[in-house]
Amino acid sequence: MSLRRATPDDLPQLEAFEQACFPDPWSRVSLSQVMAQERYMILIGPSSYLIASKVCDEAEIERIAVLESARGQGLGREILESALEKLTTTGADRVFLEVRANNEIAIRLYERCGFVRNGLRRGYYEDGQDAVLMSLSVPTG
Repeated sequence: MSLRRATPDDLPQLEAFEQACFPDPWSRVSLSQVMAQERYMILIGPSSYLIASKVCDEAEIERIAVLESARGQGLGREILESALEKLTTTGADRVFLEVRANNEIAIRLYERCGFVRNGLRRGYYEDGQDAVLMSLSVPTG
């Protein structure tokens, strides 16, 4: 898969991913604001994208999406591993994320990539769904 950093020209595609993949999609304005901040990294491929942020030595996976028509092909793992590599080479030694408790496929992906469950935020999402908190400690040389 050809992954690259997103540019402002990608905003329509990012917005379409949001609409197709999330019950609480971010708007084009929100995506544009994120893109304008240096601490964010947005990776995009033909059927997937990921937003991560990094502050000092900690990073957070903010969004990860794979179009339904492309699921089950390893694209989620590929984009996540690419992001983790980029984040750790820029100094992140711990990566956090939160995921809907009912998103078992995503939770399994994160666990296969080394993330562990750290807690639960009850009623975190607008629809009342809980969020599972997960983190990954990156071994340092």
